[in-house]
Amino acid sequence: MVPGGYRLKQREQADKMRKYIPCITVLALCTTPLAAESPSFDRIIRDYSSIRTISASVKQQVYMPGGEVRYFSGDYYADSSGNLRIDYNYPERETVISNSTGFYWYIPGRRTVYVKRGRDRDMLNPLPGRIIEGDVSKLKLQYEGTRFYSFFRRAAVWSITSAGSPLVIRVWTDSDGLYVIRKYVLDANGAELVREDYSGHVIAGGVYLPSRIEVFARTPAGVVHSHTEYSGITVNLKLQSGLFVFKKNRDTAERPLDEM
Repeated sequence: MVPGGYRLKQREQADKMRKYIPCITVLALCTTPLAAESPSFDRIIRDYSSIRTISASVKQQVYMPGGEVRYFSGDYYADSSGNLRIDYNYPERETVISNSTGFYWYIPGRRTVYVKRGRDRDMLNPLPGRIIEGDVSKLKLQYEGTRFYSFFRRAAVWSITSAGSPLVIRVWTDSDGLYVIRKYVLDANGAELVREDYSGHVIAGGVYLPSRIEVFARTPAGVVHSHTEYSGITVNLKLQSGLFVFKKNRDTAERPLDEM
């Protein structure tokens, strides 16, 4: 998700680096405040907790380690249960669905669906505003002070850790605690594994959501860089029944996702 839209064979390398990140998809954040000592984060959690569904148009550019640039565009849907669907219309018609049964990448031109069984949140394209995943009650939030960004604007910096994980999530919010600006995932030695930059925030359903997400993910093959733009963001509309269910046709072959 990447934040999102990679061809999965290359993308899985980046996802494996993030496999053990203890976090909460902000869309599915529980309503329990992280801590009384974090008023800036309380507002963000409360706002994102109000989101039940989200839809948008999406355009993506993915810069592969070898220098190749790939372009994608389509329609994006997600809900608070962690379900996701992307209907790509460029460069070819494809459908990506993630639900409780697995991850499905259907390419009609090949008459093939590539499947990974079981819920895997790391395969999800980052929801606009996805910050952390996991059990909120087990997370430790610490305020680290302020940093300057974008022509001397101040950001509040928070570190988030979880017992049993060596990783640290560092989050930058605007000084008023309305939205997230940046997220880092660091290993036990402080090396950066993933960086996500959030910008172009718009108000949808009373919530500040980024319309642009830029992701830098370190993989064994090198750094994968993606840029995703969301437009027409709409929240809490009733989505079509069965939207997140993949229905396989008789003439559709099924292959493992890692063969894609």
